Amino acid sequence: MIKADILTISTLKKEDFTLLLHYLKSENNYVEEFFLLCQFELYSQDFFVAYLHKKLVGFVVARRESLEFGTLSSLYVLKEFRRKSFAKQLISHALTHLEQRQVLIESVLGKERLYENFGFKSYLSTTTYRLKLEEILNIKPTLEVNPEEYEEFRCLLKNKSTQLLAIKGNKSAFALSLKESHFYKLSIHSHNQEEIATLLYELCKDFSTQSTLLIEASLLQTPLLSFIQNISATKESTRTKMYNKILN
Repeated sequence: MIKADILTISTLKKEDFTLLLHYLKSENNYVEEFFLLCQFELYSQDFFVAYLHKKLVGFVVARRESLEFGTLSSLYVLKEFRRKSFAKQLISHALTHLEQRQVLIESVLGKERLYENFGFKSYLSTTTYRLKLEEILNIKPTLEVNPEEYEEFRCLLKNKSTQLLAIKGNKSAFALSLKESHFYKLSIHSHNQEEIATLLYELCKDFSTQSTLLIEASLLQTPLLSFIQNISATKESTRTKMYNKILN
């Protein structure tokens, strides 16, 4: 049996962040640059990179959200190093870092087995949809909105292409749009279709007619799913939320 190479895994240094982006883009891999930057700025001690003989192999972000809960996100192995058990080494390092916490992973549909090897179980799937801007612009908003600054989004708001709106008088009903290189990523937090319609319209009303809009929803977000279906959205991809254990 051939012994697998052992990776050198350490926290990402600020001066190496640009190098990481360069490697990812060289593979024509879609990179959410502002998302990764925020992950690094907010969770610098939880952002790990792996090297083999001083050559970058991949990275993983294992966020210690609290004393009981953690998130394993942004796992990536460069194409040259795939099918060599390096993803397992990154996951193992991440779980050691997260200690005994309950951990959430969002797996690409069909890739769950990798995480099942570490005791994770599937609990919920979320689907990303492509929206039609012309359908959103036909909405007649009936509520007022106002910008709200949330502490957890303070890093994202440094990007002038990001919008954050809330329904006036109801801070729990809010929406976020994040402009990436070739599309807008939308997030809506509301259980009321009237609020959803207003937030979507206000977020998108000034976008170019050529804009691509993506939004994520789960089966638990019934009002949002219903709204998405009514505007003839196109399904893009599905991810599975997985946990290593359920807390009492």
